[in-house]
Amino acid sequence: MRLEMRGREERAEKALRRVFLSLPELPLPAGLAERILARAGIPPAVAAVPSLGLRLAVALGLLLLGLSFVLLPGTLATVAGLLAAVSWTEVALAGLVGLVQRVGEGLAVWRALSDVGGILAEALYSPKVLAVLTCSALLSAAAFRMLYGLMMQERRSRYAGSP
Repeated sequence: MRLEMRGREERAEKALRRVFLSLPELPLPAGLAERILARAGIPPAVAAVPSLGLRLAVALGLLLLGLSFVLLPGTLATVAGLLAAVSWTEVALAGLVGLVQRVGEGLAVWRALSDVGGILAEALYSPKVLAVLTCSALLSAAAFRMLYGLMMQERRSRYAGSP
């Protein structure tokens, strides 16, 4: 402090750094932050799990984004036609043609995906495959339930006031 009062800030900073470096490093006890927040009256943070509405909104947004990739080329051509001062009937006709073309492309993709789905449905219809899928789904559910239990047990041991 005396060095800083005399205008020797660099030497004061070095001295302060030496003091802090000489202090022993103590590990923080588990749950210290939660106990401090509890004493301050601030509730511990809860993991943010998106609601069903939010998840549906995100899914709808992704669907609209995918559709925009399909419809965007025709829309851009229509907007470019507007800027070129083309008659409104030509713009509407170009937009309609572009929309029909994009729908046709989408139907071609849908047909290909439908064919793949049909092949998979036939393969999955056999009892052996269904039994394997059912067993793996049950094992996955059990594993996730055990993981959830472990996470909750770990989480409970970190809260303020826990032994």
